[in-house]
Amino acid sequence: MKIALKTPLLNSPTGLLILVGLLSTPPLFAATETANVNHAQPETISDLETVTVKKNDLNRSAIAPSAKTVNVISQTQIERLAPTKLEEVVTYLPNVQSNRLGAGIGEDYIVRGFGLGGRLLLDGVLDNQSYYIRDPATIARVEIIKGHDSVLFGTGAPGGSVNFVAKKPQQEAETTMSFGAGSFNNQRWVLDSTGSVNDADTLAYRTVFAIQKGDTWKESVENESLTLMNSLDWTYAPKSHVLATWEFSQQGFPYDFDNVYANGEPVYDVSYVHPETEADRQYHRLSLDFEHFINEQAWLEAKFNAIQGQRDERQIGFFYLVSDTDPLVGYYREVDESFEQTNVRLALHQTYKIGQAEHELTFGFERNTTDANFDNRRAVGAFSLDIYNPQFDFELPNGADLPPRIGFIEWRERAWFVQNSTQIHPQLEFRLGFRSSQYELESQRNDLVLSQTQEQALSKSMGLSWFAQPNLEFYASYSDAFLPNVGTDRSGNFFDAISGQQKELGLTYQNRKQGIDLNFALFDIQQSNLLTKDPVDPTYKILAGEKRVKGVELQMQVAVTNKLALNMSAGLLNPKLSKNNDGYQGNDFPSVPKKTASLSLAYQLTPTVNTFVGAVHQGKRAGDLANSFYVDAYTRYDAAIKWQINPQMDVNFSVQNLTDINYITYATAQDFVRFGNPRTWILLFSSKL
Repeated sequence: MKIALKTPLLNSPTGLLILVGLLSTPPLFAATETANVNHAQPETISDLETVTVKKNDLNRSAIAPSAKTVNVISQTQIERLAPTKLEEVVTYLPNVQSNRLGAGIGEDYIVRGFGLGGRLLLDGVLDNQSYYIRDPATIARVEIIKGHDSVLFGTGAPGGSVNFVAKKPQQEAETTMSFGAGSFNNQRWVLDSTGSVNDADTLAYRTVFAIQKGDTWKESVENESLTLMNSLDWTYAPKSHVLATWEFSQQGFPYDFDNVYANGEPVYDVSYVHPETEADRQYHRLSLDFEHFINEQAWLEAKFNAIQGQRDERQIGFFYLVSDTDPLVGYYREVDESFEQTNVRLALHQTYKIGQAEHELTFGFERNTTDANFDNRRAVGAFSLDIYNPQFDFELPNGADLPPRIGFIEWRERAWFVQNSTQIHPQLEFRLGFRSSQYELESQRNDLVLSQTQEQALSKSMGLSWFAQPNLEFYASYSDAFLPNVGTDRSGNFFDAISGQQKELGLTYQNRKQGIDLNFALFDIQQSNLLTKDPVDPTYKILAGEKRVKGVELQMQVAVTNKLALNMSAGLLNPKLSKNNDGYQGNDFPSVPKKTASLSLAYQLTPTVNTFVGAVHQGKRAGDLANSFYVDAYTRYDAAIKWQINPQMDVNFSVQNLTDINYITYATAQDFVRFGNPRTWILLFSSKL
């Protein structure tokens, strides 16, 4: 399958040359955020860091509440392993795994035992909520906020939030161009240009252009994408600016149908994807980010997103596993879907003082909407596939002859929120917030209502930080998280929202002079109001299910010498279905390991050569809700070496899965199993122009 580039400018080599030529016209040829880096310096412990977020600290998250653990994956860490998907590096963080969303065509993560359902953030507001994978070239860093806070971020799973921080325009001009080639015929081109547009340095731009082409280990599954992101930032007054971004992305990774676990073991090295499977997903995003300082005590913040997309796909593979010996039931579907999303967030910040206590009050409004209209015609059972040796020499259904499956999915959420942070004295800070949300969800197919709800939720959060020393903080926090339930009970009433609560105790020690950065956290997460069978009438559901996770995390970075940096993490979880009427009470969560760990070393071999070795361990996990099988633990080894040829040019060689092990990254049923990549490598050349 090849992406059919429908955008005229990008539809021919001439168009691409014109685009690059326009971008390279001075002065619009600029810099990445690594300008003025002394390449003779060793890699630092900030490459992968765990921090707690402190107010007015510009090196910390701009969106996370205080007294929260936030794991940060830096741009250096991303570039070192040169992943095409961020899921390949998140496992270096404690209690974080990649999650399944649309059999490879979407991006999601599991944080502290809870899948996020694709509700990923971009600069603090919802990123694309369709089937979408963000290109790492557009990201400055990734923030994993442990414990979702619905006061600030609305709907979400209680385990946490993932926030992508997009690359922003910089005043200092620099342009970097890179080309990479690697395993499975993969090729990757990236252009990253930024700089000032005028002499007054009040207007700056950034352009990121990335192309990914290549195969994967799975037959008939190609990894192809194109991304163009243009940003313009106007500083019209001191501390006040407007940032406008337009992003186009086209993705051709097909629905790959996962793999299966049969006869007591995973079935490796088999693809159930028909050669005529196709995918073309195109999205446009327009974003405005406005920050206006009214005076030294008050400022206004506004964010706006508008996303439009189109999915055209042909999915040909299997539907489900009948038994360990029967063939897989065949599946054919044609997807024609349009998608729209809008996000609006307004917030007024006011600082004030009462006595000796300093306060920051935030009052805001947020509205999120998504609309998807589709015709997903399909045929189930028109063919079958052998589990171990699938053959594709059968006649495919004619999509025009299939009955229409026309429908829509609509989501609406609007909310008011307020949060007050109080610095009681220089060593003590307290935060308290509330949010009132109203939401609606409806989906139909062929005029039949599939799901519907209309409810409201009240959320609260609080946090307390005690700075015992300038570099030592103890913190405690509580946060609510909610998700919508759909459907009605026996009486025809809509269900209340799924309710989640996290309680966390932690400490952070940071000593940059000694090269130590340590974080330790204990947490208890409970999710209730889960739908489970109604014991009176099993055809209905009731709110009686509950999940419980207790855990501990340790993250530490140490500069052993001025040339050697060590990063390590460890996580322990006890994830249980504490209440359930479906026969699963007391079972482990599927696809959630109880033990995770990582260790990595960054060493400066010479003034121009840096090396990296890393190991990731994910423990044994239940493979389904019934805990009928468990998937094995695994330890994966990675390595990279970077040679700074001169101040303008470097070459990076990275290998993931050095020992070429077979391993499972996700499993929630015998026919919902995803494998990690075999040994993959990429050689990447980068040059500053």
